[in-house]
Amino acid sequence: MFNPWRTLHVKGAAHIPLLTDAREFSAYIIGGPDYCPLPPKYEDGPGVRPGGLMFACVNRHEEHVNSLFLEGSVRKVGLKELWRLQWYPGFDTNGPWTSSWDPPPIWPQWMRRFKDY
Repeated sequence: MFNPWRTLHVKGAAHIPLLTDAREFSAYIIGGPDYCPLPPKYEDGPGVRPGGLMFACVNRHEEHVNSLFLEGSVRKVGLKELWRLQWYPGFDTNGPWTSSWDPPPIWPQWMRRFKDY
């Protein structure tokens, strides 16, 4: 369940996205990803369940998106790396869409060549 950060003074703030490129208007993610965020099935659309990571997972900058983090830094983030960020307290950064999962995830075809995190 989504539980937003209540302060800027959080341990690991450099891994907590505040704003990120998004599907429309380079907007921020409102509400964060849902409980089991799936990657978009197609490169040009969010798929059947739009929301959260589906709007951030856009191939805007050669397999990356730009992100602003809670402590004020800005950097590019690999599309598969989105699943390694701490979107909210309790978000599983070692979940089924990360390279630490066994068996490894089967990414949508358009993302398979991207770097794993």
